[in-house]
Amino acid sequence: RLMQRIPVNQWEKVLSQDSDERREFVRAIDAAKKRCQRTRKWAPLNEDVYDRGGRSDIAERREQLNKAASEVLSDRQKRILQMSIEGYSVQEVADALTMSPERVSDEKYKAIRKLRREVGAEAAV
Repeated sequence: RLMQRIPVNQWEKVLSQDSDERREFVRAIDAAKKRCQRTRKWAPLNEDVYDRGGRSDIAERREQLNKAASEVLSDRQKRILQMSIEGYSVQEVADALTMSPERVSDEKYKAIRKLRREVGAEAAV
C-alpha cells in the first residue's frame, strides 16, 4: 500500500526522515520478516548423515520410545510430541489443543525429560 501511495521521486525523502510513512515501511518489513521466520522449515535428510547402527537399530529405538511413551506420558504430552515431530510450531500446537504456547513448551520439555529418564539420554535424542 505504501509503495502505491508514495511517488517514486519522494522515497528518498520518506526514508531519510522520521515520519509516519517510514515507521509504516519499517513495520511492514518487520511483519514480512517475522512471517517468513514463523513458517515451517523443511529440510531433506542428507545422505551423508552418520548411521548409528543400521535400520534394525533405529526400529528398535523407535519401538523402545513408543513403549516408554505409552507407559509414562499423558495423552496430551504424546499429542504434543507427535505434532512437534510432524513439524508443527509451538503456536500451531497451542492453537490446536487450546493451550497457551508456554504450556505447550513446558509439557513438551517434561515429556522429553520423562522419555530420557525411561529409555536413556542417547535413545531419546
